Amino acid sequence: MLNKPVMIVADTKLIQEILLNQAYDFPKFTTLRGDFKYITGLGLGQVEGETHKRQRKMMNPAFSHNNIKVLYFFFLLQ
Repeated sequence: MLNKPVMIVADTKLIQEILLNQAYDFPKFTTLRGDFKYITGLGLGQVEGETHKRQRKMMNPAFSHNNIKVLYFFFLLQ
């Protein structure tokens, strides 16, 4: 992509390992991050390190099984 090497991961088990278990071992794509911070702010998708860990810890209760189940039911009604 743009004359730079890119690795695309398609294996679902490997994607889960990268995103959940080893998220801090793989830095985010930095080229677009600078532009998007003006649009989206410095949220969970833009920050790294301790700030990301703190924001992710605050967001975890929103993704509990009960909350997701309620949202799923709500979208079924639509």
